[in-house]
Amino acid sequence: MGNLSPRPVVTIVMPLFNAENWVEGTLESIRQQSFADWELVVVNDGSTDSGPDIVERFAAEVPQATMIVNIPNSGPSCARNAGIAQARGEFIAFIDADDLWQRDKLRDQVELLYSSPSAVAAICDYVIQQGVEGPITARRHFSWSQEALKAWALMEDASPCLNSTLLVRRATIDHIGAFHDEMTNVEDLEFAYRLNEMGAVLNTGLPQLTYRMHDFQNHKNRQTIIRDYLVFLNQWTQVSDSVRRRGYANVLLLQATENWRDHRYGAALATGVRSVRSAPLQWARLLIGVRTRRRKSATGGRWRVGTESR
Repeated sequence: MGNLSPRPVVTIVMPLFNAENWVEGTLESIRQQSFADWELVVVNDGSTDSGPDIVERFAAEVPQATMIVNIPNSGPSCARNAGIAQARGEFIAFIDADDLWQRDKLRDQVELLYSSPSAVAAICDYVIQQGVEGPITARRHFSWSQEALKAWALMEDASPCLNSTLLVRRATIDHIGAFHDEMTNVEDLEFAYRLNEMGAVLNTGLPQLTYRMHDFQNHKNRQTIIRDYLVFLNQWTQVSDSVRRRGYANVLLLQATENWRDHRYGAALATGVRSVRSAPLQWARLLIGVRTRRRKSATGGRWRVGTESR
């Protein structure tokens, strides 16, 4: 499965679950990286399709070490943690099996961290693509700061698409710990807050990840988003009670929307009322946000607030 190097600079960790339609392109984007001193750890999270076979073929074709770790289906956080346990690199990069990297993604991030020894991690901008070969519909930029993290935590702005944009020092993960196993949708947000306590997270400022949208992504499961956000909000100690109530209001609004979609109209109304009571001023903010997004849409703006990057 490739020739082992003494110690690669970067370990790439990829969770794999039933991604046969996507993973070949993802692997090719890894193969094409201009920075070649990497190893790949693919964690097969109980796949029942041909995805692992595609990885096996890739492993036989590249000189870099490629390892497949098989685990029972346990979710992406457990899979990433299993990959971290096998990592030998100075840095760890994560990529989901349906995303694509641009050619210089790893090179630029490694150079950033070598030139900034106090920084703990690097991210990049990303674009959103509809399907395998569909159009690019948006570009996202995330300037890492307390305010940006708070907006992400409140579901009021887009996330940095952290898992697939992230390159982090292995020493940092050893210090703060890996992902929370029980989380499957908000694990990157919780991890980001622990990461933020350690030092600066830099951004290349370039769109070096393509996030391909499809019907089988974790973020389509709104119930697990709601569950994980509530776990996060309950342990979010860095903010005031009023800010935390804003978060609860947004989660409750998401729950009300799901109830409405399920034709549970009474439950939708009750949950909506709870949302208003939790943070009345939040509803004014939401209405202003809707008007702002409509203006941007009318003028050709591409920035859309939402959870599609989860």
